[in-house]
Amino acid sequence: MFGGLEELRRQMEEADPFSLAEAAGGTGCFLIVDVINGFLKEGALANPGALSIVGPLGAAARAAAGVGWEVVALRDEHQTDSPEFASYPPHCLAGNREAALVDELADIPLTLDLPKNSTNGLMEPAFEAYLREHPKKVFVLTGVCTDICILQLALSLKTWHEAKGRAIRVILPKDMVDTFDLPGHSRELYTLMACALMRQSGVEICGGITD
Repeated sequence: MFGGLEELRRQMEEADPFSLAEAAGGTGCFLIVDVINGFLKEGALANPGALSIVGPLGAAARAAAGVGWEVVALRDEHQTDSPEFASYPPHCLAGNREAALVDELADIPLTLDLPKNSTNGLMEPAFEAYLREHPKKVFVLTGVCTDICILQLALSLKTWHEAKGRAIRVILPKDMVDTFDLPGHSRELYTLMACALMRQSGVEICGGITD
């Protein structure tokens, strides 16, 4: 559908910005996923390369809050016996600094700051309750990792709402998401693959955020 990875890369490079004005009157939610110390600064899963998204993400979140959007942070936070540690090294334990938002985002006025105990934020009852009680039409989705938590949440947001007969938009700013490089896990390849899967399901890749 998208003409291969080269075509997808070109389309992402040429993506237009998204204007916050497209969701007026409290109908927009700006999501910040796992922009926490344990994934960017310290611990077994830290990826300092992802710090490049913090500046544009923070500026966009502040602008969104300034024009009436709700801003929600979802943060990995686990107990020592988390089943997730069968797949990933222990990380982001409750009460540990790893589970906290990075200091650069400390001044952002959050509507909700929610811990999550899995890679998929929509599995958290408190977040699902928020979606039921505060229906939104547009979600801007930012954070890490593009091919894990971001991909799962994007597809879940779409399908959760579609199952209820609600049409929403999920916007993914390309400069406000990131993943990691490891042997067998190419940062660029997995980003492109994840974006292809999201676009196939109706997620809109944009070239930045304007007000």
